[in-house]
Amino acid sequence: MSVQKETENQRLLYVAFGNSLTLGVGAGYAPGFVQRYRCLAETELQRRVIGRIYARSGATAGEIATFLDSYQAEQAIKHASIITISAGGNDLILAAKHYLQTKDKSRFTQALSESQAAVAKMLTIISTIKATQAKPYIIRLLGLYNPLPEIALGDKWVQAFNSGLHGFSNKNIRVANVFSAFKGNERELLSQDRVHPNAKGYEVIANTLHQLGYAPLI
Repeated sequence: MSVQKETENQRLLYVAFGNSLTLGVGAGYAPGFVQRYRCLAETELQRRVIGRIYARSGATAGEIATFLDSYQAEQAIKHASIITISAGGNDLILAAKHYLQTKDKSRFTQALSESQAAVAKMLTIISTIKATQAKPYIIRLLGLYNPLPEIALGDKWVQAFNSGLHGFSNKNIRVANVFSAFKGNERELLSQDRVHPNAKGYEVIANTLHQLGYAPLI
């Protein structure tokens, strides 16, 4: 086997599915959490990590689930050692905006149900693809922070969504507790639009993911 081939086999693939957070919106010219987490993983695992992103700003959880339907995404999932999913935030933001106009709480219930179902669908797709692979892998789900703390119900529904994510936890899947990291620190960690993280906020997200560890990769 050539030295080049051995080097290629030692590389790890990191695939990130999500919305504007996965794209690093709000960080300006600084890297978002994907790039930061990739670097942290490289240092921890002592192997080169290649990143691949499937994301769109404004995407709901249901729309993010459709990103997994392409052949390219299927192949990426097949070979990925690390997968992150950031979903649900836009669903709740849309529900919150509806609530501000109508005071109708039912939209929160609908958003919660639909977003959790979409995450479950994504995890099922990944599990099915990975069932034929012996290579170890990890999935990290990003819990939500509350980008609209002025809405009293916001924390309630964000925490309800995060609680649902923890129900998916197993030996491969863990949830990053972004809510606790951002709670009370919004002014410091959010960008000027008061919705997306700033560079420091993305650093906090990457570190929160990193602190979950890398088992069973190591």
